[in-house]
Amino acid sequence: MKRLNRLIGLSLCLLFATVEASYDFGGAGRFLTGTLNTSRSLPLTLACFSKIADHPASLDYMLTLSKDAEANEFIAIQASATNDRYDGMSAGAVGTVVASYTATPPEYDGVWLPIVLTVGGNTERDIFVELFANGVENTDSQDPSSVLVQVKVAVAPDASSRFGGLLAECAIWTGELSEANITSYLAGNCASGIDAGNLIGFYPLDTNRDGPGTILNEGTDTGGTLTITGGAVYAADHPTITCGSATATPRRRRMNQ
Repeated sequence: MKRLNRLIGLSLCLLFATVEASYDFGGAGRFLTGTLNTSRSLPLTLACFSKIADHPASLDYMLTLSKDAEANEFIAIQASATNDRYDGMSAGAVGTVVASYTATPPEYDGVWLPIVLTVGGNTERDIFVELFANGVENTDSQDPSSVLVQVKVAVAPDASSRFGGLLAECAIWTGELSEANITSYLAGNCASGIDAGNLIGFYPLDTNRDGPGTILNEGTDTGGTLTITGGAVYAADHPTITCGSATATPRRRRMNQ
């Protein structure tokens, strides 16, 4: 029945712009964790829609794919403690490398942002915030494990840091998305219609359609069900994400509007 509900939900997403809520991680101890059925190696792409009122006092993790529950060997999209800075991190057994984008002038607090991280290999990671032209690459050497299997949303691999904002969608692809596909996602198009054959993890996070306690993976990997910690709380504040053939630009909405 859950599988049927998931397929029905995905079919509706293909017909309508269905994002009507977002997941609120602002409460104490709210995060999501799961394990893919098949471990993955680079190249990989992570993406999400995020909104924060203010940047955190320390590094916050939005979406992570990791080897295990330790603070090493992972890739992640992060909100930096520096205002209007967003990071794409590769962590290996001996250190970390970050590709960072900082808005100039500062403008992103209280705004919905689509963010894409592509990690092509040991010396290739790029982060894109809002626009493809905002892409920043870091080519320093640092290769995470070839066994990346644990999905973490709003929490670090070792649970040492959490994210306190809103997320409306999280997605994971095998391979690096093309410029056209990155541009499409940043323009507000649903991940389910972008390189769907390689979309191994897809979590709309717009409603808990799967029942209490879990959120099913709507991507191609047969695992990846997320366990809810801290209770599921959905907010009416959300971006515009268009599913189907139409194109839309995400609404840039200020907090408390």
